[in-house]
Order: sequence, then structure tokens, then C-alpha cells
Amino acid sequence: APLQDDAGAGPGQDLLAARTGIFRRAFRSAIDDTLQPYSVFVPADYDPAKQYPLLVMLHGSGMTDRGFLEGTRMMIPDKFIAIAPSGRGISHCYCPPESQMDIQEAIENVTHCYAIDTDRVVLGGFSMGGYGVYRTQYETPGRYCALVAMSGRVRLDPDWGIADAPDFLQEEALQTLVGVPLFIFHGRQDRNVPVDNVLTLVEKLRAAGSPVEIHLEAGAGHAIPAEEIIQAYHRWLKDVTCRPR
Repeated sequence: APLQDDAGAGPGQDLLAARTGIFRRAFRSAIDDTLQPYSVFVPADYDPAKQYPLLVMLHGSGMTDRGFLEGTRMMIPDKFIAIAPSGRGISHCYCPPESQMDIQEAIENVTHCYAIDTDRVVLGGFSMGGYGVYRTQYETPGRYCALVAMSGRVRLDPDWGIADAPDFLQEEALQTLVGVPLFIFHGRQDRNVPVDNVLTLVEKLRAAGSPVEIHLEAGAGHAIPAEEIIQAYHRWLKDVTCRPR
């Protein structure tokens, strides 16, 4: 899909300002001055005079930002703007510094282009992106008002080949999640990411007094939630973005 960044417009002009739905934007990265893409969803009734909560969605391994956002459109409630950063790669668990920078630069760009309430930014992800949610919270504590992990890992196996990846069942990493509202979905039959470690994480967080809502789907494998759980997720998301921080 075509990309658009500020360099393609005249002074003060945004060529995509009136566009709604799912499409791709791009920004000039401060890392290396390259044009970096991300996908964005803008509601059909977008009003720049209002402020919108932002849902940041991290794609899974082997996915692209555009394909992921299109495939999870049902996860975006009404009255939200959503983005899927590219992350500068498809199978790195959002661990490299440039991947973390890409997430932050995508947020900065969408906040520049649209009326975003920066106190209502929610970070979510699927599979590898679920671990990316925990890793990003670890790197930037206090940035997000709530977290969502769908079929996500809480620790990385050695075969990922990523050195020094935080294990969120260990106390130091776990503490970066404490106190932040967290919604977890996981299939009980998930063979890619078995549920046992996720249940241990929930137990540890609840013991620390942290607010966690978890939904387990009995017959589900490594997949996004069924409709009933999506509706519960929408209710949770609207609730946590209405609370004062």
C-alpha cells in the first residue's frame, strides 16, 4: 500500500487528514532518517475537535502491521483510534532498541496527526506481540494506561536467540507490570504458547494486588478471541480508558 509522510505534502498540509478506515502512514525516523511505515485506523465519524483514546497493537511473528490491523479490526471499539507499528521486523519480540524506538515514533506521529488523548493510550498485542506488550511496558513504564495480551508469551525460550530477554515470572521484570490494568486472553489448547506460564503470571500479579482480567477459551488454540470474549474486552477497554489516572 502507498505510504504517506509529512515530506510528501506542502507546508502545513496533511494529504491523509480526511481519510478514515484502515490505511498506512509513515514517518521519518530519528534513528536513520528512513521512511518507516505504520498502519492506522481512524473512525468514520472522526472529529478533530474531540480527543480520542489510542490503541497501540503489536503484531505477531511473521505478520505485517497492515495485515494485523485488518485482521483484528473487530478488536477496535467505537470512538478509538488504533495503530499497528511495523516494529522494524517480524520476528524479534520487540526486543531490539530500534523496534522499541519504532513504537514510540509511531505514537508520536499519530499523536501529531490526530486528536489523541495521551493519558488514554492502551498497548496491546498478539502472540509475539503479547510478549512485546510486556517488554515495552518494561522499557517505558508509566507510558500506557492499560495493557492487553492475546495468546502472548511471558518468557522467551532459548531458541528465539534473544539474549537478556526479561522473564516476566521473575520479580524484577514482574514489578514493571504491577499496578497497570491488564486484560489477558488465552486458548487452553494453545500449543504454540502453552497457558501454564500465563496462569502463573496472573497468580503473581494478583498476589501483588494488580488488576488483571483473564479470559480462557476452552477449545481455542493460538488465535484471537471468540465474539463473546471480544465483547467483554470492549467493555473492559472502555472502562479502563474512562478512569482517571
